[in-house]
Amino acid sequence: MILARPLCLLGLGVLAACSRAPSSQDSLSIGVNNRASNAFICLVEKGSKGKSKRWKSVLLDRTERGLHELADKKVDVAISAPPTFFKYAIQHPQQAQEFRIIAGINNIQNTFAVVASKRSGIRAVKDIRSRKLGHLGDIVDFFKTYFFLTEGVNETSIQQTTFANYESLMKALESGSVDAAIVSDEISRRLDTNRFTIFYSSVHEITSQVIVRRELIERKAEILSDFLEELISTEKELYLDLNESLTKLKTCFPESHEDLLKELLQRRELRVLIDESLRAQYNLYKKWIMARNEYRPFMVVIRKFNVTDYIDASLLRNVDYRRVLLK
Repeated sequence: MILARPLCLLGLGVLAACSRAPSSQDSLSIGVNNRASNAFICLVEKGSKGKSKRWKSVLLDRTERGLHELADKKVDVAISAPPTFFKYAIQHPQQAQEFRIIAGINNIQNTFAVVASKRSGIRAVKDIRSRKLGHLGDIVDFFKTYFFLTEGVNETSIQQTTFANYESLMKALESGSVDAAIVSDEISRRLDTNRFTIFYSSVHEITSQVIVRRELIERKAEILSDFLEELISTEKELYLDLNESLTKLKTCFPESHEDLLKELLQRRELRVLIDESLRAQYNLYKKWIMARNEYRPFMVVIRKFNVTDYIDASLLRNVDYRRVLLK
């Protein structure tokens, strides 16, 4: 894949990408391993007005490689997806203890609504406990986990039924076969509010994390804060001029098709923050992975895993307290 060409061949981060020399006190080497992360870091480098010499991207060939490089002190920062970090943490718990998530970047918006029939007597989200809830299964799993976690409702207390499509789900809601349903925002807005109580919620899914060794949070606090500030600045400027952002991306990835680069910019919200959605995501990963036989040897570690133990929002809070929305 063109975007996966080594950055040393593209003229970015020659020393970091090719020699892998440990970075000095006033610089950062950043391990990235997917297209969206690479694009985001590229925008940071191209828009940082001279500061880019202080941080350079190291393109890695496998999704988990950045975390191994981080543990070996070959990079200072790893940009890693939450599922990748979760699997690494349960397979290498001793090394992962030294890691801290200092920010989340690259977000996908999820907009659904929980709709309850008024004849069901459900007036608040907490009333859904012990009631019948219908939904479409995997497509709403993340939203469902996030929604009930933040509302303080234990999912196991709800009787859940999966439906094949919205038509059968709405028929069940109309007939009273289920008391409530999770539906798309579009469908919920067509419903008669005299007959249904609607609980709207729009959440985002963090698709990448900024991860560092915890000892660097104090030792390299200034440059890490500068890096987070640059991420936030890039985010704010990204949609002010899409063409300008596209031009910057093309200088990083000159052989890539323009439509592919546009898709990278348009399909995600490139936001920077840490909030409750991260906890919800990891709870969902735990549920998925505990059901898979190949992870049975790690079950004790999986059950003990708590993503809060790996979060340090102090730098992000100092940069912009509004970006930290953890309770």
